[in-house]
Amino acid sequence: MPVFAGAAIKAAMNSLSDGGKARKHVRPGSAARKAEGREEEMQREKSMQKGNPKTYPAINLKRSIHDLERWPEMVKGYISIASYTLFFGIFTYLVIWQLAVPDAFDIDNLARNSFLDQDGALTNIEQHGDFFDYLLNEYDEDSGEFVEGTGPYGGILGTMFTSKYYNDQPIPASDAGFLFSYNKLIGGVLLTQTRGKREPCGVNSGDSAYSMFYPECYTEKIVTADPPKEIMIDVQHKCGEKKRASVFNTTHPKYQDYLESIKASSFGIALETSKELANVVYRDTIYDSFQYKYENEGNKGFSAFLSLSDGTMLNLQKIQYLKEAKWLDKDTRGVEIRFIFYNGNLGTFSFVQISFTFGTSGRYGVYDPEATSVQQMLPGGNHISIGTINMEPYITTDDFSRLGLEVVFLIWVFYDMFSLSIALFKIATDRDGYQKGDEVFNAWYVLDIVNYACYIQFIYYRLQVLQMSVCNPVFVPANNYLTIFEEIYVIQQQQLTVNFISVLLGIFRFFKYYQFQPRLQIVNLTLASSAIHLFHFSVVFLVMLFGFALIGHLNFGGQVRDFATWFNSLQVMWESLFGAYDLGPVIGNQSISYVDPMIANLFFYLWQFLTGMILMNIFVAILMDGYAEAVEAGKEAANRAGLPGPDAVYDDVTKAIKKVFKKGDKRAWRYTDNTLLTVLLALDKENSDPVHKHHTYIKRYEKELSQLKDERDRMDERIEFLESMTGEELEEKPFHPLWQDKHVTYDKIVEHLQMQPSLKGAVNLQDVQDIYDSSLRYVEKLPHQDEGTPLHVSVADDDSRMQLHAHLEERVKKLMLDNTLLIKQHGQLLKKQAEVLQETQERAAEAQTRNPIVTYADLVVPVDSNATQDIGWQASTQVAHDGFANGRASPRRDTDDIVAA
Repeated sequence: MPVFAGAAIKAAMNSLSDGGKARKHVRPGSAARKAEGREEEMQREKSMQKGNPKTYPAINLKRSIHDLERWPEMVKGYISIASYTLFFGIFTYLVIWQLAVPDAFDIDNLARNSFLDQDGALTNIEQHGDFFDYLLNEYDEDSGEFVEGTGPYGGILGTMFTSKYYNDQPIPASDAGFLFSYNKLIGGVLLTQTRGKREPCGVNSGDSAYSMFYPECYTEKIVTADPPKEIMIDVQHKCGEKKRASVFNTTHPKYQDYLESIKASSFGIALETSKELANVVYRDTIYDSFQYKYENEGNKGFSAFLSLSDGTMLNLQKIQYLKEAKWLDKDTRGVEIRFIFYNGNLGTFSFVQISFTFGTSGRYGVYDPEATSVQQMLPGGNHISIGTINMEPYITTDDFSRLGLEVVFLIWVFYDMFSLSIALFKIATDRDGYQKGDEVFNAWYVLDIVNYACYIQFIYYRLQVLQMSVCNPVFVPANNYLTIFEEIYVIQQQQLTVNFISVLLGIFRFFKYYQFQPRLQIVNLTLASSAIHLFHFSVVFLVMLFGFALIGHLNFGGQVRDFATWFNSLQVMWESLFGAYDLGPVIGNQSISYVDPMIANLFFYLWQFLTGMILMNIFVAILMDGYAEAVEAGKEAANRAGLPGPDAVYDDVTKAIKKVFKKGDKRAWRYTDNTLLTVLLALDKENSDPVHKHHTYIKRYEKELSQLKDERDRMDERIEFLESMTGEELEEKPFHPLWQDKHVTYDKIVEHLQMQPSLKGAVNLQDVQDIYDSSLRYVEKLPHQDEGTPLHVSVADDDSRMQLHAHLEERVKKLMLDNTLLIKQHGQLLKKQAEVLQETQERAAEAQTRNPIVTYADLVVPVDSNATQDIGWQASTQVAHDGFANGRASPRRDTDDIVAA
């Protein structure tokens, strides 16, 4: 019934457009129906000229189908990039929240600058005595030295174990151990020394002639007395996990060997049995600090623990005793200061470790915070580690909301991995597709696999931190040093490394989602077109970088810290390219000029000239060429689709907004884009292609195009020749083709040679030719010679020369004018040809096919039964126009556009 109803409505509209004349119903697709359709279209055009609003424009089938087919892909691309942006945003939010970055920075800044004084006192620790001064005495920033007589309350330990407020009132026991008002010390402070072994110098350096003068040398061997695993008893923790602790099986045979190893590690007062009085004084305070102690893997070595419960006086007295008993000596390889504090306002524990390394030169590595990026690569540098840990991550409502995000992220990761696995399985089982390689399995899959592996590692580390927090509860106040925070800190550092890789790969993966949009993929195309040039540029640049780094290391490394190692020199040279390090021996950094002023200046200026001025500009030029090539490729792709340029994101968003607003029309829910596409595809099959697409016309166009190109090339050559003839003075152009017309023969040369007194008239033609053959230039074929104009002009004939010059200028103008007229006549010919072809096409359409341009009335007439039942076709032409207005495109129909195409 809907079919007949739609046909009846169509017939009624046709009768009205014919001025009320009734006509019989004709079968759709017949020749009579096609003729009536063209007649109706002409009447609509006439009514449009009269201002009739019911007349609608014709529809470009091919362009409309292209837009409708392209739009779902664009929507899919935008959904994909929005989805990945959400996924990446959740991941970065969870990382920032889990690590509490803003709070961690506040704690780090407080401990590093305000408490440890890394910019002042810490930079002046060079000898063992300076270490004890750092713990006990005040530091004078003006003089850069520790002030004698200000201990034992002047150093950092005096701040930790202070017993008075700033107004000299005593601090109650409940407030003892607070650092800067809100940070409560946990347990105390642990000092740990690492000791090495000295051996005869001949062991390392061979039979040196100076072994008697310098008998013992520094070695990398460390003194240890760790208990054997066989004597350690596993202790079960809260979660059922078993760990080895300092609980030993004293009946095991190896236990006595363990005691002997502890005794062998003793030094200092632990070996001085003759001084009984000193041993009595030290035995209850620091005696065990001169023996190796093992608590667990995180707390072992020669240590001294300053417990908060012992009070201020006893702890400071322990440090004085350690100094008096010479706890640090030649065998000291390094010292660590470790402590933990809790901030209730932030709900976080903070672990602080200061590491001092004693080098073979005889001093501690200098701590230089102003050059940390360079200094950290030097051996023996001091280091500060500060980690913030939340042992109760899920307490508040916000915490549980974040827990929900963690669960969502976990499910999302495994879902994406499952989808990726299915895609890879299909690639592996599809032999044809797998063999194509780049078309199916490409670098993006590799990037996805590595990125998701990092996400899995991130999840594993997070679960491990949670498990350690739950299974190792911290009981406070404590009377020992808790190593659980160090263990969690190590895992967090590993997690930071994985997060760095994950975020970096995540940024690169964004480029994968840019490919669907022509404007967004411009960077992808730029890098792709520049890749081969960038590779070869990198080879040249790395040779230059490594070479200059080696020069700097060899010439300045012996006296300048920043060139002390080759790798450190590499970093300096790299930073200097971007202004992060001043190499200039004149500009301001005099550190290399005093070594060798001449070499320093030459080194600096050559590096700046070769890299900063030449290589960097070549690098920019490579990228600019790649960008220009990418832009041109985008334009060519758009032109092939009939567009003036690639679609911008703004165009897609504008179109999407229009479609969203269109959904507000009730009719739009009925007349969907899928239905419209089905109808247009059916009409595209029913209508024949334009007659100009036929292969006979294409061959004709190709032939004509080739002829025009050849003609254009000949005209360009002729214009170039004539311009050379009318340009600068020809006397200054001995190689100009014009001078080939001014020639002589060997006979003339022989004739004149016979007149030379030196030859005395005896001249042989063959001899002249053999001798002068390589010195003479022969006449070649004169190209572009104008047969109507003689090119040979006597040198003395100035009037003829001026006439020739004027004649050639006139010829150039005439030729350019003829070229313009030829192009114009050719355009008129093409226009006339298009008109003839259009007339031929219209005549052929009456007998064989319909015009490929359809109207809204054609959309209303059902194409097949399936499309008819999908939408019912109980609609008028007005409804169809309103419902599909966003999915059609008007054709260019005038002859000028056809000629231009």
